[in-house]
Amino acid sequence: MYGGKIMNKKLTLKTSVFLWTDDNHGFLYDSSSHEFYKFLLSKSIAELCHNLLVPENLYSVFAGEYTGDIEVGKFIEEVLRRGFGILQDEDDFQYMVSFPPMLNLLHSWERIKKKKESLNTTVLHYFTSLTVYTGGVCPDNGYCEQTIYPVCSVCILSAENIIGFLSRVDSPYLSEINIVFSSIGDYPDIHRLFDWLGTRRKKITIYVRAEDAGNSDVVEEVIKNGFNAVLLHAGLVLTDSRIMKLSLRHVFLVTSDDNCKNAEDICKQDGITDFVCVPVFNGNNYEFFNDCVFLNEEEILRTRLSRHEIFTHQVININYFGRLFLFPDGNVFAGPGKCPVGNIHDTVYSLIISEMDKNTAWRKTRDMLARCKTCIYRYLCPSPSSYEEVMGIDCICTDKIKRKEVAMVPPESILSGIAIMHCRQ
Repeated sequence: MYGGKIMNKKLTLKTSVFLWTDDNHGFLYDSSSHEFYKFLLSKSIAELCHNLLVPENLYSVFAGEYTGDIEVGKFIEEVLRRGFGILQDEDDFQYMVSFPPMLNLLHSWERIKKKKESLNTTVLHYFTSLTVYTGGVCPDNGYCEQTIYPVCSVCILSAENIIGFLSRVDSPYLSEINIVFSSIGDYPDIHRLFDWLGTRRKKITIYVRAEDAGNSDVVEEVIKNGFNAVLLHAGLVLTDSRIMKLSLRHVFLVTSDDNCKNAEDICKQDGITDFVCVPVFNGNNYEFFNDCVFLNEEEILRTRLSRHEIFTHQVININYFGRLFLFPDGNVFAGPGKCPVGNIHDTVYSLIISEMDKNTAWRKTRDMLARCKTCIYRYLCPSPSSYEEVMGIDCICTDKIKRKEVAMVPPESILSGIAIMHCRQ
């Protein structure tokens, strides 16, 4: 097929096809069909790929330039066979003009912040989720560094402070407000807080520890007020039938595959359908994460991402973007365990702009990680997560972990920085 028939033809890749290369391999991924092709880079194939990626070439190369190169010939045949591109003459009536899938840099943060007159209006759209940690007595297990879980703190955010902050930062774009109670039964002035939250009940979710729910009627009050309610099970699985049958969501924080199976069995036994198991790292369960949470190459290639999703992975961290976290000491973070972007007294605009400038979390992509930035799969991988930071590893690829290509922090130093929080003076 490759022979003399292509002397004057161009190889043109489809606009839905992404082409990525590293030092040794190339990778083609069709975001429409989810077909993929990994191939070795010979000198001539590397040159061909480089020319395809030059924007002025419109995702095309003259195939005739490689006549006689057997490796390139086989490569082109495979590209055509898998439907990644076509061979065409420039004078074809239906000549296909193609462009490499590239981001629109007109919407980069550097350009946006130059438009000072519209900056506040623009950035307000970014802020879509707020999580408020009330503080108080609860287990200090470090889980709040990994997922939504109460913060153990000697100080407590008062209802007045929470209401004041929410009044200043609320907007039509803020669609989710999570209130995470460390000890809901001991929280002062809770009825005043609930009364105010009632005007926004559709966007409010109340998080309560399972241990608290068994000793308090407040959970039933949460549901009666029309709030979404989440019961957090960390180690202890609540068996009180009165609580388990309430209309709420159950989140089981699991540290092993057995934990997950036990949670599923209990939910099946009690007829609970609204539940989820969330893995958490306890300092000793690396094997559980490697076996059940992190991904290998085969699993990464089964993700079937769309063109839009790949672009998203290139510019933002989907785990954090749009989210702010208010902690009991009044500091505001763009991600648990990060540096603060401001405090409870700042305006919503200054908090968002601070994060966009500092980039503590929202735009942390795999391009910024030494272990990931040259990997041909980095845009197919999930965004960097809190698990990697807490576990002291720099990627989630189990193939690299098995090959000992991943740097790891000694277990005894992990979670050592997570301690009871103290109020600012």
